[in-house]
Formats: sequence, C-alpha cells, structure tokens
Amino acid sequence: MIDPSMSGGANHRLTNNKELVVTTVLLPRRESLHLRIWAAIAMCALLLAATQAAPPPALAQGAACSVVLTGPALAAGSGSPCVIESDGTLTCWGGDANGLVSGAPSGTFTEVAAQNSFFGGQQHACALRTDGTIVCWGLDTSGQVSGVPAGTFVQVETGNTHDCGLRPSGTIECWGSNAFGQISGNPGGVFTQVSAGDGHTCGLRASGAVECWGRNDLGQSSPVPAGTYTQLSVARLTSYALRDDGEIVGWGRDNVGQVSAIPAGPFTSVSGGDSQGCGVRTDQSIECWGANNFGQSGPETPGTYVQASAGSTYSCGVTTAGGIECWTTAPSVPPGLSICLLAAAAEPVVGAGAPRRPRAAPPTTHHHTPP
Repeated sequence: MIDPSMSGGANHRLTNNKELVVTTVLLPRRESLHLRIWAAIAMCALLLAATQAAPPPALAQGAACSVVLTGPALAAGSGSPCVIESDGTLTCWGGDANGLVSGAPSGTFTEVAAQNSFFGGQQHACALRTDGTIVCWGLDTSGQVSGVPAGTFVQVETGNTHDCGLRPSGTIECWGSNAFGQISGNPGGVFTQVSAGDGHTCGLRASGAVECWGRNDLGQSSPVPAGTYTQLSVARLTSYALRDDGEIVGWGRDNVGQVSAIPAGPFTSVSGGDSQGCGVRTDQSIECWGANNFGQSGPETPGTYVQASAGSTYSCGVTTAGGIECWTTAPSVPPGLSICLLAAAAEPVVGAGAPRRPRAAPPTTHHHTPP
C-alpha cells in the first residue's frame, strides 16, 4: 500500500507479535535497470533481516504476566527452591523432603517464601494466593504449616519454626512456635514489612524504623542499629536491613562474617540466608558474604539481576534476562520455566500513613534457557 505522506515511498508491514514498518524507495522510471535490481536486492535483504530479528511468539519480550507480584518470585529455601511462573502458578524442584516439591499447592500466587535454615532446619514453605490468603506446606512440627490464620494478607514470611504475615491493615500476625516470644513479643501497631528467623521476628515501620522481638542470645533482636531503613530480611540468627542511603546494615550472629564482612554499597535489596547474606547492587550485580563452606557466598554467577535469594547452603538470583542462576550446591534449575520478573515489589498501601513501595511497570515474562 502506498503511503501518501511519504514521497515515492511504500510501507511493508509484517506481523509477528509486533508491527514492523519498512520503507523502500521507488526509483523513477528513467533510472537504469541496474539500479532497480540493486534496490530490489537491498529491500529483500532488509525485510529478511527484520523478519529474523523478530522473536517467535513463545519468546516474545514484554508479554504481560497474569498476576501482579507483591513480593519475591523466587525463594531459594533449603534444598527445594520455588518460583512463581508467569501464569501465577508455583513450581518447586530439588529434594522432596517433607513434600516440599510434591506438596506444592495449585492455584495462582503473588509471592513465595521458604525456610532457609540448614542446621536444625524445619523444611517448609508458604505462598500468598492472589485472593490474599496464605497456604503453607512441608514439615509441621510446631504448627507453622497447619496453624495459618484465616483472612487476607499482603505479605508472607517463613522463619524456622514460625511464620508471619502482614495484614492489609499493617498489623503483623505470626503462628507456629513461640518458644522465644517470637509471636507473643509483637509490639503491635502498623508495619510495612515483616521478616522471620530462627526464633525471632522483625518488622519495618512506616517511619523507616526497625523493631525486632523474640530470641536475642546473639543480639539478633536488639539493639537495632540506628538509621532509617527501606527493606529488611532476617537470616537464621542474623538480621539485615537496607538503609535509605543504599547501605546494608546487619546485627546478630557474626561467627563467619555475616555482619563484619558486609560489603559497602549502594544496594537496592538484601536477602538473608542460613549464615550468609546477598544483595543486589545498583548496577544489578549480586554480591554475597558470610559462610562459604558450600560456595553459597561465591563466586557468584556473573550477570545482572533483579532479585537475590539466599538459601541454606546455596544462593540464587533472578537475572534481568529472566533466568535463574544458583551457586553452588543448589538443585539444577529445570528447563522451560517462564518467570515473571520482579523489578520492585508492588504492594498495596497498608495501615494508616504507610508508604507505598515503588510500583514497577507490569512485570515482563521471560523464559529460562538452561546452560
């Protein structure tokens, strides 16, 4: 079809998930046959290159996810990682101790969390359904699986023998073991995030203050270093928080550098594992520190990442290309995963005056290609 807005031009359109426009020049009749032949060859080459560059439908970039993630799409866990795929379903792989793989629930989910302790670990996982309810599965020694409260939540976190959820009102509700007061010690009030460890719990206030309660034999609950924080992640016996200047602050157990070896920032997020921590830097690289007897702190797989997830004896990350990389003792990532990338958590406002986390553009779908 001739485009009248272009002198001597013609538009050629190809559809392959995208509309492609290629403009070719129509030469006047008085030009030589030689020039016409070369023009035709150039047009064909351009069309061929454009067609080859267009991705096939199954690998289309920018396809919308069917769910809006409210938190991590990947949980490294303890031997059985889990990920939320682009259709909102949950896929877990690796060891099936306590039914962590075979017992993974059906349905659609907006975030997933998994217990990440290696020593004395109570292997279980929890996920937040799209209707706001929480489901947990795996080992249930203290009611951490069977004791999930009814009602809706906007976040879920797994500890070792207790789990916690954040209500739409901003209140924290936990269940499971209360051996150290990790449930009953809740100071109450409105929070914007919760994280749980091995016997202690921490919450982030709207003001940026962090409060922790429960087990404190290693200083993992108090004193919390002064500062204004934007995100927190509790490891087994160490607590981490991301300060508003991009620096990661830690307190609690420090026998293998969990606190003293924290690298200088700036970072955009932090994840606590069994005895290691990992952070995503502003250049989207990942750096880990702490225990490294299984290679869980490095060398990290080079690349750019949107999420880090520190597990028990390994650590993982979701790459900007939509792949999952783990180091080093993690179960092999199954092929064909279609992962919703999480650029930033998209949470509803919780509680009076609670700030909204930065909302990213709708997540994009990418497919994992095994090495």
